[in-house]
Parts: sequence; C-alpha cells; structure tokens
Amino acid sequence: MPFVILNKLELFYETGGEGTPLILLHNFLHTGLRCWEHYIPALSEHFKLYIPDLRGHGKTSWPDRELGITFEIVADDIENFMKELGLEDAFIAGVSLGSGTAIKLAYRGLGKAFVFAAMPNDYDREITCKAAEGFTEELMESWDSSWALAAKNGHTGRYGPDHWKEMLKLWKNSCIYDSAFPLQRSLCNFIKQPSLIIAGDRDSFFPLQYYIDFYRALPDGAIAILPGCDHLVTQERPDLFSRILLKFFLDCKRKLEMDR
Repeated sequence: MPFVILNKLELFYETGGEGTPLILLHNFLHTGLRCWEHYIPALSEHFKLYIPDLRGHGKTSWPDRELGITFEIVADDIENFMKELGLEDAFIAGVSLGSGTAIKLAYRGLGKAFVFAAMPNDYDREITCKAAEGFTEELMESWDSSWALAAKNGHTGRYGPDHWKEMLKLWKNSCIYDSAFPLQRSLCNFIKQPSLIIAGDRDSFFPLQYYIDFYRALPDGAIAILPGCDHLVTQERPDLFSRILLKFFLDCKRKLEMDR
C-alpha cells in the first residue's frame, strides 16, 4: 500500500474502490483500516476510498512530536494529502479525532460533503478537560475490548508496544493546555457543504445537546442520533451507521450530478 511524503511527514494510506473520492479519517489511537474495515465493502462499491493513518498512528510517521496532536496539525496534514493527490473535492467522513479534523477541513473550504461522527467538544473547556483527564493509562489497561486492544497494539510495527502511552500523554496535553485545540462552533455558518452529524445518545464524553447545537448552527446540516450508543458509534452500531453513512453520501453524489 502507498505512502506519500508531505514535507517531513511520511503518510501511509489504503485505497480501493471506484467512483467519487471519499476520504475516511479514523479516531484517536486507531488506524485507518481498523476503524473503517467494516465499512469498506459497501462503500467501495460506490466510491474511491482513501483511508490514511493519521500522524503518529499505524504506519505513518510522527515528525515534530513535541507539538502533540491537535486538529490544526492533523488538518494541515490531510489538506496537504488532498492537494498532493488532487482530492480537494472529495467527500470526507471522520470519527472523533478524524471528525474534528474533518470540521477544520470544512472550515477551510475543502471537500464537497462531510460526515462528522462522534465529534469532539468545541466550546466548553471544562467538559473537554474533564473528558481528557478521565482518559488515563489505567483506564486503557483495564479495557479488554477490541477497541482498546487495537489501540494498544496497532502501532507496534513502527513504534513499539508502549507508543500508545506517549500518544495519550501528548494528546491529553493538547486537549488541556493548547488553546488551538478547541473547535470554534461560531464558525459553523462558514461550513457551506452538506454535513451530517452522527452521535450516540449515551455519549459518555460529550453531552448530546452539544451535537444538537452544532447541527442547528450548520447552514446545510443533518443529524442522526443512534440509540444505545456511547461515543464511538462506528464500533457499537456498525450496521446502522453503515446504512446512514452510505445513504447520505449517495444522496450528496446524486445531487452534485444533477447540479452539473
């Protein structure tokens, strides 16, 4: 599978399928393939998929790691990736970290349609810091879920078995101390592209009202709230998530074709 060199970053990505380009951005501590593997068969029938490992994850390098992992930095990476491969008009879907990155890209006018799943908080520093502080090494070590195992083991090939601990520490610092980390809900009216928010009704990190407020601020927004789901809706209701995701992007594709 290919790598692309973007300044000092060596970015790994998977690709497959045919049709309108669709970029899939994974959540924190996962890899592109692990996050999206359930969705590749259905999506690749209609779209040309690009599934990168974000900086510091999987097979992608991590230059300037002292700067941490912020949405701005990761969005810079993906913007460069899009321009290098001629994907400025791609559809984009992101989960958690990938969702925050996708929002930044939408602010910048990149991409034609977006899905923001399990969005991180943007306007309440207290909630953001509380969520970050509660996400500890001890909590990760206690989890035996497939998500936790993949998070701990998915980066060992390039970085070694304890890499996730360094990532977690720097990410928490970005959340708590970096003023560039929060997203700016006040800028939602600049997101003109069709955008779908997908949230779990039992998200333990961020309140449901946050997602609703964000949706109401979007000029061309929609929202799907999945019942019985925590933060990572992609892991908990994959079949339902898949149907919603595919229908939204197919509808966007048809509308763009009709407008040509």
